[in-house]
Amino acid sequence: MVWNVVLWSAMLLGSTRTNGVIKQSPEQITVTEGGTAQLNCSYISKINDTRKVIGAITWYKDEENRTVCNWCSGFHGRVRTNSSMGILSQSVQIVDVRKNDTGKYYCRAHLLGRGVYLGKGTQVTVIPLNPRSLRWQLTEIGLKLAVFALINIVTVFGICTWGTSRALIATNLANSFKITRKEKGPK
Repeated sequence: MVWNVVLWSAMLLGSTRTNGVIKQSPEQITVTEGGTAQLNCSYISKINDTRKVIGAITWYKDEENRTVCNWCSGFHGRVRTNSSMGILSQSVQIVDVRKNDTGKYYCRAHLLGRGVYLGKGTQVTVIPLNPRSLRWQLTEIGLKLAVFALINIVTVFGICTWGTSRALIATNLANSFKITRKEKGPK
């Protein structure tokens, strides 16, 4: 009985397993919180085999501890997949990435009559948005607007008062000229 299980496993997973490889890319990716991470996985046959490859690709985070899918816990509504017909290939996009999405992601291909293949993994690193820098940018914009407004107010005030100042200066000069003339007048 045990030998039947071993023989059956050898037929499914045995020597045909070296006839292909899983290409997973990229090896690593860094994404900002709220961004999108795209991971790719393809089965590539090492032999000239005209038979169609029948199988399915599944994705896991941190080896086989956590399945990655659109309805899976922690990823609900944030996973998009794009499969290719003719060759066994699949891209997965994780949208609106979160800090806890950081980890190593593996694709696993289950191939009918050829076995199970596991990719080498993609390290996904999620870096947080720095709210302090965003706040600083908004503060900087506010300060620039305040300085701009102050310059405009001073300029407008200066233009308005310049006319008044010129009139006062002219009046003062005229008055002082009259005073000086009177003092130098007839003796």
